[in-house]
Amino acid sequence: MKHIFGPVPSRRFGRSLGIDLFPEKKQCTFNCIYCEVGNGKPVKDLVNFDYQLVIEELKRWLTENQTNPPDFITFAGSGEPTLYIQLGQLIEKIKEITDIPVVVLTNGSLFFLKEVRRNCKRCDYLVPSLDAGCKETFLKINRPHREFADYERYVQGLIEMRNEFKGHYLLEVLLVEGINTDEKEFYLLKEKIDMIKPDRVQINTVFRPPAEGFAHSVDEKTILKFKEIIGEKAEPVKYYSKKGKRIATLKGTLLEDVVLKIVGIRPCTLKELSLSLSIEEKTLEKAIEKLKEKDKIELLNFKEETHIKKKS
Repeated sequence: MKHIFGPVPSRRFGRSLGIDLFPEKKQCTFNCIYCEVGNGKPVKDLVNFDYQLVIEELKRWLTENQTNPPDFITFAGSGEPTLYIQLGQLIEKIKEITDIPVVVLTNGSLFFLKEVRRNCKRCDYLVPSLDAGCKETFLKINRPHREFADYERYVQGLIEMRNEFKGHYLLEVLLVEGINTDEKEFYLLKEKIDMIKPDRVQINTVFRPPAEGFAHSVDEKTILKFKEIIGEKAEPVKYYSKKGKRIATLKGTLLEDVVLKIVGIRPCTLKELSLSLSIEEKTLEKAIEKLKEKDKIELLNFKEETHIKKKS
């Protein structure tokens, strides 16, 4: 499948079936230093295409996996989903064929546009990001396209979206050691969060190999300090641990294709793949070895764990 991938292990949304609107090339308004998809030149132009292929792929996946449905359907992958002009219509079509909750992961950079806010109103869970409490840190950590470098407009868009959205509005803050982790930055972030008024604040850090080698994860002490400052709405993101039913039909080259699709979106550990696909690690090890022999993947060591990544 071109647009559907997973389910992948999500630390926030269990077994999450992904929809990648930009499978050919990363398209995002930001080029964040911590991005697990890798570096890419930020873009400014909205994108349009016929979403029927996405719907056909989703219908096929749901039909073939009726006994083991995902917990959520999540717009994620290789780019910023709000760049897609027909996002709202696509979400509506998804809701016509399934009652699985729809999540949109977004950097929130386009919320200043009324049509983008209208598109995002259709989902069940909206999860924008705010990694900086001031413009200087914003430019340093998110590296936006110059058309979206207006920090005050960015924050105001997050506020306006919160005022209009009726579903679950979760704000993600990703902490990068030495970039947005001093006490002054924490209180500036709290000031903006209090203005936005999200339902919850998900505190995250760098879990997978980032775009830049200097983007380091923070320790638990730092996360808990920020949590204390933010208050009762704050919740540190925990490691994904839910187990699903075993999918016995994924074997041979089919399993290799599924693994390659998932690690092509983002690097994963063997444990993450096992939990996501509900397949024993020993079975996955054989598929990974085959992909290594075919020179389609590479192994990266990050935070004392081995991550599997598709070769460029």
